[in-house]
Amino acid sequence: MSHDEEILVISRKNLFSDDYFNGFVCLSDSTKKYFERIRNLPEFKPRNEVEEDPHYKQPIPYVVFVKTENNKMYVLAYRRSAGSDYVEERLKGKWSIGVGGHIRKQEKENATVSNLIASALEREIKEELEINFKPEPKLIGFINYDSDELGQVHFGLVYIVQVPGQAEIKPKKEIAETVWKSIDELVKLNEKSEKDKSIIIETWSKVLIGYLFQLYLQKMN
Repeated sequence: MSHDEEILVISRKNLFSDDYFNGFVCLSDSTKKYFERIRNLPEFKPRNEVEEDPHYKQPIPYVVFVKTENNKMYVLAYRRSAGSDYVEERLKGKWSIGVGGHIRKQEKENATVSNLIASALEREIKEELEINFKPEPKLIGFINYDSDELGQVHFGLVYIVQVPGQAEIKPKKEIAETVWKSIDELVKLNEKSEKDKSIIIETWSKVLIGYLFQLYLQKMN
């Protein structure tokens, strides 16, 4: 993606109005307004103009792949490439549980914002993963994390894809490795990363791991 290509953004003022949050919120009647504001108040600007401008938020569809085996929830975790295959310097080599990217103006000609988001989701999945089933992403919530440089200019639209039993998922060149991890394993990896600086988990994934753990506990009770 060229850094002068136009991407969908929304001004911070229009996105949050008087209902700012920092962290993760589940999709609900009271939070779906964030999606509606993105859909109704979009702007398109060259990526290089907004990449370091916190006055604008760049909505990013962020897809988490999950499967259930023997009543346990597993999440697809992956480590991004640290080489030249991966262009986002701020994420190179980091572990993640979400696949995502920017929403491009030319994603689909004369498309609505909703269709642009759907097209961006489909493109990102195809670019990063080789799968043998048709994914059906379901919006589950939103991430806003203003506590680091990358988070200050991005806003996550978080989706979950339920992976069928015999489905296969293989990484493409931007991903160094993939592994299925249980929620317990992810929590332990998260805790280990606090002490072992060789394990770096991207911030959005760290935020989401805590939410998925709570969701898992609710299902088990």
